[in-house]
Amino acid sequence: MSGAKPQAGFGLATAEEQDAQLWAGVRRQERSWAALFAAVLAILTIYFAGLNAYVLHKAVPRPLRLRLEVSAGQLRGSYRPQLIWRNPSGDVVRPIVWIDGEALREGFGATRLVEVGRSANLHFTVPQNTAGGTHEATLLLTRVSGDEALPATVSAPVTIGVTSGFLKNWFILRDWAVFALAAAAGFYVFCTVAYYPPVGSLRVVRLGQAIPYEKTICLRMLPVAWLLPWRRSVVPLRWIWKRAGMKNRSLAGQINFVFSTQPMLELPSVRRGKVLKRLSNAPPAATEHFGPAIRMADNIFTCEFDAFHRVEMQYLRPGSMPAGRASWRS
Repeated sequence: MSGAKPQAGFGLATAEEQDAQLWAGVRRQERSWAALFAAVLAILTIYFAGLNAYVLHKAVPRPLRLRLEVSAGQLRGSYRPQLIWRNPSGDVVRPIVWIDGEALREGFGATRLVEVGRSANLHFTVPQNTAGGTHEATLLLTRVSGDEALPATVSAPVTIGVTSGFLKNWFILRDWAVFALAAAAGFYVFCTVAYYPPVGSLRVVRLGQAIPYEKTICLRMLPVAWLLPWRRSVVPLRWIWKRAGMKNRSLAGQINFVFSTQPMLELPSVRRGKVLKRLSNAPPAATEHFGPAIRMADNIFTCEFDAFHRVEMQYLRPGSMPAGRASWRS
């Protein structure tokens, strides 16, 4: 038997069919790994974007507690807070400093007073158009009432660092995107070299009716292959049936261009007897079964949808003519 192994539901496979099935299996495995690689890149991009967003959320300045204490616990007084920026400029957008819910304006004292021995809430907000860099200021508290023994003024330095710009703030996503884009570009180039785009055409003849209907369909790369480059060499049979005017036909399978001008017909889930083949120069009765994958070469394939609908198809290399029949386009 020359080492041929039986194929479930398809009889004995020839050496040519075994070779075709081997190549089809290798290509399916390659496409699975390629899809997994693309999925991992997409998932990691989402992960690093979420991680960067979490880091930015945690980078928001936390509120502080401002409390004036004196060594003599019996002294009481009130101080008016004022913010004085170093190197003031009217064109620079600075962070906003709040004390007990009131924004401190440069050069103006707050209406809310800070009492000695009581805490005040001090927090910061950074508007979207705030200038990047380090913003330095002095928080000056001037006594407006209370014991004369209290100091007339109390000051404390305020330093706020601001990182501006999308690329600087989203640095985790930025660094990952550089690596991911380089990997995706290399992967895309690999796919364009490893997976041949479809060439040639397919002659489709609809049988089972008074006058056979013939159409020559130009094979081309589908638009989805620009986004999923590992599918460059695949033409689904559903796409063929649709262009042949048989939109409701469900014979699944695909034409796979494993080599540039030697497409392979893959029918992994088609039952025995639904698709038969014969050589282009053989009579119509000389049909035979074949395995789930076979090189199309010069074969003519007869696909049976039901008792009333059958299709005959033949692959035509660029510039070739169908054997035994004049080719015409409709």
